[in-house]
Amino acid sequence: MTESMEEILRARLRADPGVAALAGERVNWDAHPQGAPRPALVLHLIAGAPGRTLTGPDGLWTGRIQIDAWARERAGAGALARATIACLNGLSESVIRGLWLDSQRRDRAADPDDKTWLYRVSMDFSATWRER
Repeated sequence: MTESMEEILRARLRADPGVAALAGERVNWDAHPQGAPRPALVLHLIAGAPGRTLTGPDGLWTGRIQIDAWARERAGAGALARATIACLNGLSESVIRGLWLDSQRRDRAADPDDKTWLYRVSMDFSATWRER
């Protein structure tokens, strides 16, 4: 059975030595579990739509995937972002036909668990993939 784009991205990030050294297994879609330690990655499908031709859908989807690298220190978020970019930028594997970094931004937010600051590097990737 073919894995989905979401499963492939999560597995690839968890298996990458650079990402795993910083985030371990803490790579999740949509939300980071409350109370779980950081650094961590959170992935979001921001936009996605099926490809179209004059004869109907072509089976490919295009969209934007946001990946947030969260850490307690600014340098930690930056290191995790660099490892993520090294792992994914230019990826073409299985159902993923292309994944490219478009932009990144840095900010910080209050930690909902203990009200201290968390630092984030938010990366936007353009993606093309085949639905299974």
